[in-house]
Amino acid sequence: MTDRGFAPYTNESTPGELYRDTETNEIWQAVAWVKPAVILINRRTGKKRVEPIFDPKSERFVAEGRAEL
Repeated sequence: MTDRGFAPYTNESTPGELYRDTETNEIWQAVAWVKPAVILINRRTGKKRVEPIFDPKSERFVAEGRAEL
């Protein structure tokens, strides 16, 4: 996991990483990686979205720890 942006998928990666969107302050949970993107679910609304891992815009997401699915 990285402080800003998304950690790329590795063999040790598991779903559950939490990220805070610094633009909206919403918490998103990584549920899957589809190279080179991560699939997220909003913890409050349940909305799903796909975000590119290496896109400079992804730096607005800050790692917040882990949670079980």
